[in-house]
Amino acid sequence: MCESATLERITQAVRGLPEPLAEKVLEYIEDLADIAEANARLADPQPAIPLEDIIREFDLEG
Repeated sequence: MCESATLERITQAVRGLPEPLAEKVLEYIEDLADIAEANARLADPQPAIPLEDIIREFDLEG
């Protein structure tokens, strides 16, 4: 996630834009944050949960 000073600068810059453009910029920044989070998760993967455990945990045995 961005530092608060960076977020403040982005917020100030976006305030001067027309609303439709400001919304697009903010959506783009959210996408970048989502990508950064996904990349961090991929870099430190958790072990997979076996399908049998999921079936048992949620009582999905037919």
